[in-house]
Amino acid sequence: MKFVKQEIKLTVENVDPPTLFQEHRHGALLPNTIRSLIVGLSGFGKTNLIFTLLTNINEIRFYNVYIYSKTLDQPKYKMLGNILSGTDVGLFTFYENEKVLPSEEALPNLVFIFDDIISENQKIARTYFSRARHNLIDVFNLAQNETNLMHVYNEHCSGDMSYTEFKDFCTSCWRKGRFEFIVINKDCERDNGRYRHGFDTFCCYCENASFANMNANGEVLGELIKAKENIKRKYSELKHGKAEIHSLVSDTLSPIIEPLNDLKNYKPLQVQPTPVSPTQEADDYHDYEITD
Repeated sequence: MKFVKQEIKLTVENVDPPTLFQEHRHGALLPNTIRSLIVGLSGFGKTNLIFTLLTNINEIRFYNVYIYSKTLDQPKYKMLGNILSGTDVGLFTFYENEKVLPSEEALPNLVFIFDDIISENQKIARTYFSRARHNLIDVFNLAQNETNLMHVYNEHCSGDMSYTEFKDFCTSCWRKGRFEFIVINKDCERDNGRYRHGFDTFCCYCENASFANMNANGEVLGELIKAKENIKRKYSELKHGKAEIHSLVSDTLSPIIEPLNDLKNYKPLQVQPTPVSPTQEADDYHDYEITD
C-alpha cells in the first residue's frame, strides 16, 4: 500500500469550544466522559466496582446519581443511600422502565447506573449511551451476560494486538483472584493506559505484567466515613471547577519547588578573616619592590 501526499491541503481543525474540564473532569485515571459496560457473572463484584467508582476520591465526580435496577434492595445500594444522605448529592432510583426520565430531562453532572436490566426494554439505555456525553452524563451498564471474548477483541482490540496476546492479558489479570477485572480505556494510547488491570495498573505490550492485589482489609465504619467525605469533596471540587488542580500543580511543579526550597533554606558557610597585625603587614610588603 502506498500513500501519496497531495500539494493541495485540506486540514481538519479542532473547533470544539474550551470547557471548564478540558484537562480532568474526573480523576486523572479516568476519561472526562464515560460510557461503560461492566460485565461479569453474578457475585463477581460488579456492584462493588461501581461503589468504589462513586466513593473513591480519585474516581468519578458528580452532582447526582440515578439507578435503574430490579434489585434496588441490594445492601450496597442501601449503604450508598445512607452515605449520600449526608451530602448535597442527589440519589434517584427507578424500578420500572416507564418511570426512567428521558436523557433530555436528566440533571447535569449525573452518573446513571443501569444494573441487570438485560431482560428489560433497552431503548432508554441506548438513548443514554448515545446522547449522554453532551449532557455531562456518565453511564454504566452492569450486566451478567457471558460476553464472548472474541467479540470484545474484534470490536475493540484487534488493531492493537493478536488474539493470543489479548487472551494472555486477560488471563494474567483474572488469575489473580475471583474479583479481579480488566479495563479497556479507548481514550488512552495502546501502551499508556488503554489496557489495565483494575484502574491503576497499566499494561504495556500486554505481556509479562506484574500486578499488585488490592488490600481488602480495613475497618468498615472508617471506610464509610471516608467514602462520605470523598463524595463531599468531589462534589465541592466539581462545583467550583477545582478538580485535580491541587494534585496537578503539586505533581507538575514539585521538581522545581523542592530545589528552590533547598536553596531558600541553604545557609552558606561564614568565614571570619584572621586579623593581621600592622607589623606583619609591613613585613609582607617589604618583600616587594617596584622599579621603573
